[in-house]
Amino acid sequence: MITKLMKDMYFLTEERMDQKLSKPSFHNLRNMTVSQLEYLGVIRDGDQVTGSDLAKELGYANSSVTVMIKRLTEMGLVEKEPSEEDKRVTYIVLTDLGRQVVDAHMVSFEELGRIMETVLEPEEQEVFSALLQKGLEAYGKSIGSGQGHIEEHTTPASNGQ
Repeated sequence: MITKLMKDMYFLTEERMDQKLSKPSFHNLRNMTVSQLEYLGVIRDGDQVTGSDLAKELGYANSSVTVMIKRLTEMGLVEKEPSEEDKRVTYIVLTDLGRQVVDAHMVSFEELGRIMETVLEPEEQEVFSALLQKGLEAYGKSIGSGQGHIEEHTTPASNGQ
C-alpha cells in the first residue's frame, strides 16, 4: 500500500510539473528522468559544483557523470563555466532554463505539501511528519546517502503555532 501511494504521489507531482512545463519552449523537457532531475537538484544546491563533486554526491562513476553532463548541456539545462582561480577546473552551472525546470519540480512538491497541510488536522500532520521523517531517514541510510537533503522538520502543531 505504501509503495503504491508513493508511486501515486510521484506521478501526480510529475504530472503537475509537466503542466508547468507545457509551454512550447519546454516541449523536449516533459519526459525528464528522475536521474536528470537529481543532477539538476545537486547542481542547484551546490556551490561551484564540478563533475567530480557530482560523482561523489550522487555515487556515480566519473564517466557516467560526464555523459549526463553532456546530455544536460545538449538539453540547454546546464553549461560549463571555467574557474577564474584555476583554469583546470570547470564548474557545472544551471542555465536559466535549468533553473526553471528545477523550480517547477520543487513547486510541485511544495504544492503537494501545502495541500496535505490543509486536509490534515494538526495532530495528523504531526504523526504524518514523524512517519515520513522516519521513512526518509531509513531510506537515506539504505542507499548510503549522507542525507544532505533530509532535514528535521517541525509541523505547526509541534512548534507552537
